Amino acid sequence: MPFAFLVPLFLAGFAALVIPVVLHLRRRDRQKPTPFPSLMFLSRLPTQTDHRRRITDWPLLLLRALALVLLVFAFARPYLQRSDVTRANPVGLTVLLLDRSASMDAVGVREAWVDSARAVIEGLPTGRRIAIVAFDASATVLLEPTDDHAAARAVIGATPVAAGATRFAAGLRAAANLLAHEPLPGDIVLVSDLQRSGLAATSAPALPSGTTLRTVAVHPASRDNAAVLAIEVQSVPAEEARRAVVAARIDRHGGEAPRTTEAVLVIDGREISTVAVILPADGTARVVFDTVTLARAEARVTVRVGADALPSDDARYLVVPAELATRITLVAAGNAQPDEWRYVEQALRIGRDPVFTVERVNRLDRATIDRSAAILLFDAVVPEGEVATALDAWLRAGGGLVVVAGERLAGRRGELDPLTATLRGNIDRREGAVLGDAETSHPALSAFREERSDAFAAVRVRRHAVIDAPGDGAVLLRFDDGSPALIAGASGAGRTMLVAIPLDARRGDFPLQPAFLPFLRGVVGWAAGHGAGAPVQESGEPWLAPVSLRTPVVRSPAGDLARPVDATRFVVLRDAGFHEAFEGRAGGLPVGVIAVNAPAAESDLTMMAAEELLLGVAELPAAGAMSPPELASAREARQRGWRWLLLAFLVVLGVETVVASRGWRGVAARSPAVSSNGGAPR
Repeated sequence: MPFAFLVPLFLAGFAALVIPVVLHLRRRDRQKPTPFPSLMFLSRLPTQTDHRRRITDWPLLLLRALALVLLVFAFARPYLQRSDVTRANPVGLTVLLLDRSASMDAVGVREAWVDSARAVIEGLPTGRRIAIVAFDASATVLLEPTDDHAAARAVIGATPVAAGATRFAAGLRAAANLLAHEPLPGDIVLVSDLQRSGLAATSAPALPSGTTLRTVAVHPASRDNAAVLAIEVQSVPAEEARRAVVAARIDRHGGEAPRTTEAVLVIDGREISTVAVILPADGTARVVFDTVTLARAEARVTVRVGADALPSDDARYLVVPAELATRITLVAAGNAQPDEWRYVEQALRIGRDPVFTVERVNRLDRATIDRSAAILLFDAVVPEGEVATALDAWLRAGGGLVVVAGERLAGRRGELDPLTATLRGNIDRREGAVLGDAETSHPALSAFREERSDAFAAVRVRRHAVIDAPGDGAVLLRFDDGSPALIAGASGAGRTMLVAIPLDARRGDFPLQPAFLPFLRGVVGWAAGHGAGAPVQESGEPWLAPVSLRTPVVRSPAGDLARPVDATRFVVLRDAGFHEAFEGRAGGLPVGVIAVNAPAAESDLTMMAAEELLLGVAELPAAGAMSPPELASAREARQRGWRWLLLAFLVVLGVETVVASRGWRGVAARSPAVSSNGGAPR
């Protein structure tokens, strides 16, 4: 259709055309009387008129009908459609949305996924524009809008391997961004296994008005899937070797009956133990392996089960840190006396799990920061300038900072960066303050979980710092007046601990109490990263390289190399397995190993209905309403025809007035007068 109507509802006004027709049918002609001398010699004959049966004033009727038609069209606001856009792109843009999540690696899905995507491209008409978006937890535009179908087919063959978690909202949001710039409504074709876990709670996307969503579902050969979802390593006390017990949790989904499989424990590439385990039809099983010997160096632990529907989650990977001395930097104030920090230094040197190497300095520099696992500021001022910047970057990358607020530091008052706490000075407690309300569920105080009596009840503090706890900090220990004594916090990937308890024998007796040694080692060990378990890294997620790596390079299990994205320190790790980190180039011994596992949510291959995708999806205004100003003005120019129609209506109305006033009408046919003798009248 070459034109359309802005307000098509006014077309109902065509019904008013019956009004002039009815008026013309009911019209009666007024006859002018003619004087006649006598009617006695004329015969009386009945006459018959046809003004109720025929329309006689056709020119006047047509003018009035035309006026009504012009008025109706003017109010309906007709406008010409954009013929150039229609010829070049008659049906808008197609966005091919490809699911590249880890579940798409299921048996039989990858091949169907590629075939379905290519079939969608083959089914597009010649000249049809297409864009390709791949998504898992995040979305990537693989192909900008183009009419080159050959390029689209090439992109399908080079799509990255399935890895991350399914998030449909991320893909729909990227497709909506592409369609929002189109002048005409488009459509989205989703190729996915429609995994239900993809409807995780996120902000719902909004699609442009008129957008159609079509799904192409690809199904795995089977939905019976078992996955290793957790590995636990528990140290066993031993005199000479490093001994541990390894356990694993195995989940199964989609089964019909219990089945038996084998769980295999692999350490540093060698199969150590195999255990038969009975998996429920839908549930969890726990398997415990025999006690094993681990190398004192870093150990790579793998637990795998028999292959099934989804190979990527049949194995779980874990890196057990090396049993090496953990370097702790003790920074004491320049005028501090040895009897102030002596108890702290001696307590850190005692013990084996973990083993601490203590380096005592009077001030920090960048080199000292980089080689430290944790830094303990003992009543020392937090550095400023370039050293403060280096300390903050090191902390956010995973370092640990413990600040002991002694008499000097607390006396300075004010904000304490980077802990975001506030020091309010010192307070004297002549009767001796008592510690209580210990949060033993925190890993830093885990040594006191089995204590039947309060381990801190015997401690007496005569003078301590007063601290306002930050809103995001966790108070693990308090004085008897309710003020915080120990606060745990976080800064990026790092950990912070603020201690208001005096750790010398001058202002209290805490160093002389049995709780002092496990307390200090627990606090510093937690800050250094011990006792928190191995970090969880999911495939498809970015890994933040530590600041100790100036130019990080990561080698995947398949041998591919990856570097940070843009100017950041994030490296995207897509393959499950052990990734090795290097400095500068991939060669020699790695400086670190990262264990990457498939997302746990991807193990459940339950499928959802396609209609559920649109739950919570909002609708954006039509693309035309968001068009640039020049397009809006051009559309307004195409709608100016209503003004000409209104002008034509006025012209026709004037002509109708002239015609009606002149009395131009047809005359109804009359029967001629007939004489009594049957002859014609004279």
